[in-house]
Amino acid sequence: MRCSGGLTRRARLAVVGLLPTLVLAIALFLPPIPQDLEYHDFADKRALYGIPSFADVATNLPILIAGFAGLIFLFRERGRIPGPRFRHPGETVSYGLFFAAVLLTSLGSAYYHLEPDNGRLAWDRLPLSLVFVSLLAAALAERVNRTVALVLLLPLAILAINTVIYWNLTEARGLGDLRPYLVLQIAAMLVIPTLMALFPPAYDHSRDLGVAVGIYALAKLCEFLDREIFELGSIVSGHSLKHCLAALAIHWIHRMLRQRHVLN
Repeated sequence: MRCSGGLTRRARLAVVGLLPTLVLAIALFLPPIPQDLEYHDFADKRALYGIPSFADVATNLPILIAGFAGLIFLFRERGRIPGPRFRHPGETVSYGLFFAAVLLTSLGSAYYHLEPDNGRLAWDRLPLSLVFVSLLAAALAERVNRTVALVLLLPLAILAINTVIYWNLTEARGLGDLRPYLVLQIAAMLVIPTLMALFPPAYDHSRDLGVAVGIYALAKLCEFLDREIFELGSIVSGHSLKHCLAALAIHWIHRMLRQRHVLN
Protein backbone atom coordinates (compact mmCIF):
# COMPACT_ATOMS: atom_id res chain seq x y z
CA MET A 1 0.00 0.00 0.00
CA ARG A 2 1.41 3.34 -1.09
CA CYS A 3 0.47 6.88 -0.11
CA SER A 4 2.09 9.97 1.40
CA GLY A 5 4.22 10.77 -1.62
CA GLY A 6 4.45 7.15 -2.81
CA LEU A 7 6.02 5.73 0.37
CA THR A 8 5.04 2.22 1.32
CA ARG A 9 3.63 1.54 4.77
CA ARG A 10 6.89 -0.13 5.76
CA ALA A 11 8.87 2.93 4.65
CA ARG A 12 6.60 5.25 6.61
CA LEU A 13 6.98 3.09 9.71
CA ALA A 14 10.75 3.20 9.22
CA VAL A 15 10.67 7.01 9.14
CA VAL A 16 8.66 7.06 12.38
CA GLY A 17 11.08 4.64 14.04
CA LEU A 18 14.10 6.59 12.82
CA LEU A 19 13.12 9.78 14.66
CA PRO A 20 13.49 8.56 18.26
CA THR A 21 16.58 6.61 17.21
CA LEU A 22 18.21 9.80 15.93
CA VAL A 23 17.24 11.77 19.04
CA LEU A 24 18.70 9.02 21.24
CA ALA A 25 21.89 8.83 19.16
CA ILE A 26 22.43 12.58 19.46
CA ALA A 27 21.83 12.43 23.22
CA LEU A 28 24.41 9.65 23.62
CA PHE A 29 27.07 11.90 22.12
CA LEU A 30 26.27 14.65 24.62
CA PRO A 31 27.64 14.78 28.15
CA PRO A 32 25.20 14.26 31.05
CA ILE A 33 22.81 17.20 31.41
CA PRO A 34 22.20 18.17 35.06
CA GLN A 35 19.25 20.26 36.14
CA ASP A 36 20.17 23.94 35.99
CA LEU A 37 19.42 25.21 39.51
CA GLU A 38 18.60 28.63 38.05
CA TYR A 39 15.51 27.00 36.58
CA HIS A 40 13.95 27.17 40.06
CA ASP A 41 14.39 30.96 40.14
CA PHE A 42 11.09 31.98 38.56
CA ALA A 43 10.33 35.58 37.70
CA ASP A 44 7.04 36.03 39.54
CA LYS A 45 7.54 35.32 43.23
CA ARG A 46 4.65 37.48 44.41
CA ALA A 47 2.66 35.96 47.25
CA LEU A 48 -1.10 36.28 47.70
CA TYR A 49 -3.35 34.95 50.47
CA GLY A 50 -0.20 33.58 52.12
CA ILE A 51 0.62 31.45 49.06
CA PRO A 52 4.16 32.01 47.70
CA SER A 53 4.53 32.35 43.93
CA PHE A 54 0.75 32.58 43.81
CA ALA A 55 0.42 32.98 40.02
CA ASP A 56 2.60 29.97 39.20
CA VAL A 57 0.66 27.88 41.74
CA ALA A 58 -2.83 29.11 40.84
CA THR A 59 -2.41 28.78 37.07
CA ASN A 60 -2.28 25.02 37.56
CA LEU A 61 -6.03 25.16 38.27
CA PRO A 62 -7.00 25.40 34.56
CA ILE A 63 -4.81 22.35 33.89
CA LEU A 64 -6.52 20.42 36.67
CA ILE A 65 -9.95 21.40 35.34
CA ALA A 66 -8.98 20.38 31.79
CA GLY A 67 -7.77 16.97 32.97
CA PHE A 68 -10.86 16.41 35.12
CA ALA A 69 -13.19 17.43 32.28
CA GLY A 70 -11.46 14.99 29.94
CA LEU A 71 -11.88 12.12 32.39
CA ILE A 72 -15.58 12.91 32.87
CA PHE A 73 -16.06 12.96 29.09
CA LEU A 74 -14.42 9.53 28.70
CA PHE A 75 -16.50 8.11 31.55
CA ARG A 76 -19.71 9.31 29.91
CA GLU A 77 -18.60 8.16 26.47
CA ARG A 78 -17.78 4.58 27.44
CA GLY A 79 -21.40 3.43 27.00
CA ARG A 80 -21.44 4.66 23.38
CA ILE A 81 -18.54 2.57 22.10
CA PRO A 82 -18.34 1.61 19.29
CA GLY A 83 -19.64 4.96 18.18
CA PRO A 84 -18.77 8.10 16.25
CA ARG A 85 -15.98 9.21 18.61
CA PHE A 86 -14.32 5.87 19.44
CA ARG A 87 -14.33 2.77 17.27
CA HIS A 88 -13.14 0.48 20.07
CA PRO A 89 -13.01 0.68 23.91
CA GLY A 90 -9.24 0.18 23.76
CA GLU A 91 -8.83 3.60 22.18
CA THR A 92 -9.99 5.26 25.39
CA VAL A 93 -7.21 3.68 27.48
CA SER A 94 -4.47 5.99 26.22
CA TYR A 95 -6.68 9.06 26.50
CA GLY A 96 -7.73 7.99 30.00
CA LEU A 97 -4.09 7.83 31.06
CA PHE A 98 -3.46 11.14 29.30
CA PHE A 99 -6.16 13.07 31.18
CA ALA A 100 -5.36 11.35 34.51
CA ALA A 101 -1.67 12.24 34.07
CA VAL A 102 -2.64 15.83 33.24
CA LEU A 103 -4.64 16.05 36.46
CA LEU A 104 -1.74 14.67 38.51
CA THR A 105 0.70 16.98 36.75
CA SER A 106 -1.32 20.00 37.84
CA LEU A 107 -1.13 18.85 41.47
CA GLY A 108 2.59 18.04 41.21
CA SER A 109 3.31 21.40 39.58
CA ALA A 110 1.38 23.33 42.22
CA TYR A 111 3.26 21.45 44.95
CA TYR A 112 6.57 22.21 43.24
CA HIS A 113 5.93 25.93 42.83
CA LEU A 114 5.18 26.36 46.54
CA GLU A 115 8.89 25.73 47.22
CA PRO A 116 10.82 25.01 44.00
CA ASP A 117 13.69 22.54 44.22
CA ASN A 118 14.80 19.35 42.50
CA GLY A 119 13.01 17.06 44.95
CA ARG A 120 9.64 18.69 44.34
CA LEU A 121 10.27 19.00 40.61
CA ALA A 122 10.34 15.19 40.38
CA TRP A 123 6.67 15.10 41.47
CA ASP A 124 5.86 17.46 38.61
CA ARG A 125 7.82 15.52 36.00
CA LEU A 126 6.66 12.00 36.94
CA PRO A 127 3.07 12.46 35.72
CA LEU A 128 4.16 14.86 32.98
CA SER A 129 6.28 12.13 31.41
CA LEU A 130 3.12 10.00 31.21
CA VAL A 131 1.29 12.80 29.39
CA PHE A 132 3.67 12.54 26.45
CA VAL A 133 3.74 8.76 26.08
CA SER A 134 -0.03 8.37 26.48
CA LEU A 135 -0.69 10.93 23.76
CA LEU A 136 1.88 9.18 21.56
CA ALA A 137 0.12 5.84 22.14
CA ALA A 138 -3.24 7.43 21.27
CA ALA A 139 -1.82 8.72 17.98
CA LEU A 140 -0.35 5.28 17.20
CA ALA A 141 -3.68 3.60 17.91
CA GLU A 142 -5.58 5.89 15.57
CA ARG A 143 -3.01 6.15 12.78
CA VAL A 144 -1.10 2.86 12.74
CA ASN A 145 -2.43 -0.06 14.81
CA ARG A 146 -4.65 -0.10 17.87
CA THR A 147 -3.39 -3.45 19.22
CA VAL A 148 0.27 -2.48 18.91
CA ALA A 149 -0.40 0.85 20.63
CA LEU A 150 -2.13 -0.86 23.56
CA VAL A 151 0.73 -3.35 23.90
CA LEU A 152 3.28 -0.51 23.87
CA LEU A 153 1.42 1.74 26.32
CA LEU A 154 2.54 -0.02 29.52
CA PRO A 155 6.24 -0.34 28.50
CA LEU A 156 6.21 3.30 27.39
CA ALA A 157 4.66 4.37 30.70
CA ILE A 158 7.26 2.39 32.67
CA LEU A 159 10.03 3.87 30.54
CA ALA A 160 8.67 7.38 31.07
CA ILE A 161 8.55 7.02 34.85
CA ASN A 162 12.05 5.56 34.92
CA THR A 163 13.51 8.52 33.01
CA VAL A 164 12.41 10.76 35.89
CA ILE A 165 13.58 8.29 38.54
CA TYR A 166 16.96 8.04 36.79
CA TRP A 167 17.30 11.83 36.68
CA ASN A 168 16.37 12.15 40.36
CA LEU A 169 18.83 9.45 41.43
CA THR A 170 21.67 10.96 39.41
CA GLU A 171 20.94 14.39 40.88
CA ALA A 172 21.15 12.91 44.39
CA ARG A 173 24.61 11.58 43.53
CA GLY A 174 25.77 14.92 42.16
CA LEU A 175 25.81 13.64 38.57
CA GLY A 176 22.44 14.83 37.33
CA ASP A 177 21.45 13.58 33.89
CA LEU A 178 18.28 14.78 32.16
CA ARG A 179 19.08 13.16 28.81
CA PRO A 180 16.63 10.21 28.99
CA TYR A 181 13.79 12.49 30.09
CA LEU A 182 14.54 15.00 27.34
CA VAL A 183 14.87 12.28 24.70
CA LEU A 184 11.45 10.91 25.64
CA GLN A 185 9.77 14.31 25.48
CA ILE A 186 11.46 15.48 22.27
CA ALA A 187 10.93 12.15 20.51
CA ALA A 188 7.22 12.12 21.36
CA MET A 189 6.76 15.68 20.12
CA LEU A 190 8.50 14.76 16.84
CA VAL A 191 6.78 11.42 16.27
CA ILE A 192 3.21 12.65 16.79
CA PRO A 193 3.21 15.24 13.97
CA THR A 194 5.15 12.79 11.78
CA LEU A 195 2.42 10.18 12.27
CA MET A 196 -0.12 12.82 11.31
CA ALA A 197 1.80 13.66 8.14
CA LEU A 198 2.46 10.08 6.99
CA PHE A 199 -0.62 8.10 8.04
CA PRO A 200 -4.29 8.76 7.20
CA PRO A 201 -6.61 9.76 10.05
CA ALA A 202 -9.38 7.52 11.35
CA TYR A 203 -11.47 10.51 12.45
CA ASP A 204 -12.26 13.99 11.26
CA HIS A 205 -10.99 16.98 13.30
CA SER A 206 -7.65 15.14 13.40
CA ARG A 207 -5.76 18.36 12.68
CA ASP A 208 -6.79 19.58 16.12
CA LEU A 209 -4.10 17.32 17.58
CA GLY A 210 -1.52 19.25 15.57
CA VAL A 211 -3.01 22.50 16.86
CA ALA A 212 -2.67 21.22 20.43
CA VAL A 213 0.98 20.30 19.84
CA GLY A 214 1.57 23.77 18.39
CA ILE A 215 -0.04 25.43 21.40
CA TYR A 216 2.18 23.40 23.70
CA ALA A 217 5.25 24.40 21.69
CA LEU A 218 4.23 28.04 22.24
CA ALA A 219 3.83 27.26 25.95
CA LYS A 220 7.41 25.97 26.06
CA LEU A 221 8.60 29.17 24.39
CA CYS A 222 6.83 31.21 27.09
CA GLU A 223 8.52 29.07 29.74
CA PHE A 224 11.90 29.86 28.17
CA LEU A 225 11.03 33.60 28.16
CA ASP A 226 9.69 33.57 31.71
CA ARG A 227 11.50 36.66 32.97
CA GLU A 228 11.38 38.61 29.71
CA ILE A 229 7.60 38.31 29.54
CA PHE A 230 7.22 39.29 33.20
CA GLU A 231 9.37 42.37 32.69
CA LEU A 232 6.99 43.68 29.99
CA GLY A 233 4.74 45.07 32.70
CA SER A 234 4.90 42.74 35.69
CA ILE A 235 1.42 41.47 34.79
CA VAL A 236 2.08 37.80 34.10
CA SER A 237 5.25 35.75 33.87
CA GLY A 238 6.17 33.48 31.01
CA HIS A 239 5.89 30.44 33.26
CA SER A 240 2.37 31.30 34.40
CA LEU A 241 1.46 31.90 30.78
CA LYS A 242 2.92 28.50 29.94
CA HIS A 243 0.50 26.87 32.39
CA CYS A 244 -2.46 28.66 30.79
CA LEU A 245 -1.40 27.67 27.28
CA ALA A 246 -0.82 24.07 28.38
CA ALA A 247 -4.38 24.03 29.75
CA LEU A 248 -5.60 25.34 26.40
CA ALA A 249 -3.73 22.57 24.54
CA ILE A 250 -5.36 19.94 26.77
CA HIS A 251 -8.77 21.52 26.26
CA TRP A 252 -8.15 21.44 22.51
CA ILE A 253 -7.61 17.68 22.65
CA HIS A 254 -10.79 17.29 24.70
CA ARG A 255 -12.60 19.45 22.14
CA MET A 256 -11.25 17.29 19.32
CA LEU A 257 -12.59 14.13 20.95
CA ARG A 258 -16.03 15.65 21.56
CA GLN A 259 -16.45 16.90 18.00
CA ARG A 260 -14.89 14.17 15.90
CA HIS A 261 -16.57 11.40 13.90
CA VAL A 262 -15.27 8.21 12.33
CA LEU A 263 -14.23 8.63 8.71
CA ASN A 264 -15.59 6.06 6.30
